[in-house]
Amino acid sequence: MSTASLPSYHFEPQDTEHLLAQRLRTHRPQGDFVKNSRSGGVVLRLTGQQDGATLPEYGRGGLVEGTIELRNIDSVQSVDVKIEGSLRLKEIAEGGTNTASLCLDVKTLWSRDSSNGPCPFSLFFSLTLPSTFSDGKATYPLPPTYEAHLSGVPGFTANIDYDVSATVTRRKVSLFGLANTAVTTPFNYRPRSHPALPLPDSLTTNFTHPSVIHNEDWALHQAVIKSKFARGDDINVKLYLPGLHVYCMKDAIPCHLFLISSAFSLASYLPYAPAVSRTTPDPFALNNSIEVGPSKPGVTRIQLLRQTAVDVRSITKRAPPIRGNNTDIWKTVQIGEGVFKRYGADAGKNEASFGGGQDWVAWYGEVRVDASVNVTGFKASGLQVKDFIVLSMNPPEPGKSPFSDARLVIPVKLTTDRWSADAFGPDVGTAAYSDPGEPALYEHEASELTYNG
Repeated sequence: MSTASLPSYHFEPQDTEHLLAQRLRTHRPQGDFVKNSRSGGVVLRLTGQQDGATLPEYGRGGLVEGTIELRNIDSVQSVDVKIEGSLRLKEIAEGGTNTASLCLDVKTLWSRDSSNGPCPFSLFFSLTLPSTFSDGKATYPLPPTYEAHLSGVPGFTANIDYDVSATVTRRKVSLFGLANTAVTTPFNYRPRSHPALPLPDSLTTNFTHPSVIHNEDWALHQAVIKSKFARGDDINVKLYLPGLHVYCMKDAIPCHLFLISSAFSLASYLPYAPAVSRTTPDPFALNNSIEVGPSKPGVTRIQLLRQTAVDVRSITKRAPPIRGNNTDIWKTVQIGEGVFKRYGADAGKNEASFGGGQDWVAWYGEVRVDASVNVTGFKASGLQVKDFIVLSMNPPEPGKSPFSDARLVIPVKLTTDRWSADAFGPDVGTAAYSDPGEPALYEHEASELTYNG
């Protein structure tokens, strides 16, 4: 068939056409990021940036595009542009360092050897960021810009940096002639991702006992709070979270907590119950956002923790004093905390009983990610960043408490974007299911971290 008989392509539908399906498109920013050389003779202009951005930013498979502008083309021999990234793990005490090259791409925009005419005053370039990198042992997704400091003995720093640079090479015509000029700027790499499924509908309140709750969209995590008293019973803990365990960092993560035991044990546990928010609206109202405030320390609380772990084998200059097969040191920080509300506290008379029964009590709540968090978890060579939801009960005076402390750790994954019914573009990856069976949070966190087996 001749291509002449085919209709011409138009980006937008014509009068006789209509759109059947369309991939969700994000509008690329129209601003420029400009970096000048010290002398002002060379300008590196990066397009597609937010107005007023302090640094350029690119996503998964991003195009690093722009122009190199020259004010003086005399004696120019060549003009090159380069993007590169590095992952550096450094041991502070012993001085061991491991550096992995994440991406390296160099392009010659103009060369006197291959051009007859003079060098242009403005040269366009376009380089594509890779989606993966290899450290010679394995291949990993290209990690985001990141920085972490692990204090202690030994101490470590972890840095993931990216930059783009322009180099103008000149022929030196005299002792005081113009020298080569380079302009470099770091940029942030922020790969986007979204959950494969939306958050489920709220867990039903139409039940008479927590044991009869069955909902495939919600995952049940269980623990036991041990009683120290002979006449006291252990408390069974049931924590419900959205089943995929993959959540957008912009969304509140809903949770439901149930404690089941004898009336005596539940009454004894009351001083250690979750701190509740008095300003939290009813979760079943149209506007179900919950104001986040910190829980009281030393009681039952739910937190979102981030752990940065470094494999010391790749950087230490000596045999690490480790036990077993664990060769990691780590740092754990809180990046979010939940607020609880007692079931039935704001409900009508018909729902007042949902706050508990003779042998159970219940709370609902939300965990919000701190606004300062802009990077999701990742693994790259000897560096790994993991996120966990942790439900804990730590009595302020363990010796006087009628219960032992308890901890429930659930691995989760965060994404940059919310789920959408529309298809995302190739620059937004789909975060896979977060398996609660993955390696759990390292224990024995301390202010000074050491090798720990």
